[in-house]
This record gives sequence, structure tokens and C-alpha cells, in this order.
Amino acid sequence: MLISAITVCYNAERTIAHSLRSVADQAFGQLEHVVIDGGSTDGTVDVVRRHGERVSTLVSERDGGIYDAMNRGLRCAKGEFVLFLNADDQYADRDCVVDLARALGASGADSAYGDIAYVRADAGLTRVRHWKSGSYLRGAFARGWAPPHPTFLARRDRPPEIGGFDLRYRLASDFDLMMRALDGIGMTAAYVPRELVLMRVGGATNASARNVLRQNLEIIDSLRRAGHPFAGPAMIARKVISRIRQRVRRGEARGVEAACGDTADVGIATIAAASDAAADGSHTASATIELCAETGSSPRDYGRHHARNESCGI
Repeated sequence: MLISAITVCYNAERTIAHSLRSVADQAFGQLEHVVIDGGSTDGTVDVVRRHGERVSTLVSERDGGIYDAMNRGLRCAKGEFVLFLNADDQYADRDCVVDLARALGASGADSAYGDIAYVRADAGLTRVRHWKSGSYLRGAFARGWAPPHPTFLARRDRPPEIGGFDLRYRLASDFDLMMRALDGIGMTAAYVPRELVLMRVGGATNASARNVLRQNLEIIDSLRRAGHPFAGPAMIARKVISRIRQRVRRGEARGVEAACGDTADVGIATIAAASDAAADGSHTASATIELCAETGSSPRDYGRHHARNESCGI
């Protein structure tokens, strides 16, 4: 069974070597690495050529943003199963892909996923939060649950069936795709109960409170399109509570702001009000997104660096 690990990047010269070595060190033998670069202007491509021992495909050209690049990666991949590793993240150890593949084999599932650890970008990669995803239950997305996308290994022939990553979303298309895969077309999933990926804090979504707001509103819009128009407030509440619990478990809880990574989650009442407005028809959800999160930035400003997109950081 061939597995394709896909990394999308832009100007990731300082971090991508760790990701490349992490993939190269995996004990799973049938593993290719596909790198989609958005036309970097630094030394990213040179780093990939030096350290990409398992890189079978390297594409460097302008694209339409992080999710357009991910769709291109899916088209380039040759594996029966695919997963995505962000350009400044790395696997927790050399057996991560082996354990995902074993879970698939033992369960016969269409996909597998595990947990992640948020770490500081220091020499010791100090853990600041543990995202324990737990087993999938149908309908859980409407309650704010999602598997960590960097751990999500899925059959390559299924994303085209659900349309790939939806480019209408700038920050939450991975949540949307996984929801359409599991809740929508009924893909089965196996849970690996351990940390598989180390994710550095920061990234496109948590770069500002506006991005946090925008991502949550995009999730609400995705849920509305999937037939869950009233899921927003409960979903936001669960996310914030879950983040606090994760930090408490690490012994580092310092209030809601600390629990939410680089920036505090935007107030529940603010997002819930936007969700209610979208649900009752006073605004469309997409209009509400623009109204509440207008930043004057292009889609490229949210994801062009492609280093990280902490979607649904539950």
C-alpha cells in the first residue's frame, strides 16, 4: 500500500527541513512525499531539494492559496491513501505512519487519525496543549468535533467524490472536507489514541482575532450548508471549553486567552450572534463572514505562506 504525504508551502525556508526529515525518517516503507510550493521567493525549493529524501514530486508555481495547493497535491499524489503535513509541523516519532496504516488494516476503515500536540518553536519543542480527538461519532461535527487534519489519513479516491477542498473557504476548508467525507458520504474512520503530529503554535488561523473569528464563521457556514443551521453557538462553546480542558491537562491553564493558543477565541456571544443572524436569514452566512471579519486582505494573506492552518483547533 502506497501512502502519499502532501506538504504545501510558501516561503517556508526556516521550517520545512524539519517536516522533510520527519517524513524521510518514517519507518513505513511505501511512503512518497509530494511538495507543492506556491512560488517561494526565499530558499524553500533549495531546502526541499537538499533534504527531501522521499520527495517524489516537487511543484513550484503560483497557486490560488493553501486549499488550491492542497487540491493540486491530491492530483499529483500516487498513493492509495493520502495525508497532509504542514510545512512547519513534524511527526512525533518514526512510527506515526506505521500506526495509521495498522489502524486501517485492522479496521478496514476508509480513514484513520490520531492526536496532536501544540508545541512552542523552541529547541525542545515544549508542549503547550494536547489535542485528544477521540473516536468519531456520526453527527459530531455539528457539536464542534473534528479530527486534527494533519493526522487524517484517507483514501485518495474519496476526496474527488466529495469535490476536494472547497475554495470558498480561506481557513476552514479542511474542516469542511472532513465533515463531508465522514458525515456526508459515510467514510469510516479508525482512531489511533496517541500523539502523531507536533504542531508549532501560530499559523494562519490564530494569527489574529479576526482570523479566529473568520475561521469559526466559515465553520458555521459549512455546517449550515450541511443541514445544521443552528449548530453555531453550541459548537463555539464546546471548542472554547475543550481548549481550556486541554491546557488544564497539560498543567498550563492560564485562562481562556492561554487556552486558545496565540490569540484568545473571539467572544462566544459575538460569534453566536453572527451564527444566529445567518440561521434566521437576516444575513447569509457568507455575507456575515465578510461583515464580521473584513480585513482588507486577500486569500493569499491568510494562507500564502502555507506554513500552517490550524483549522478547528479543538
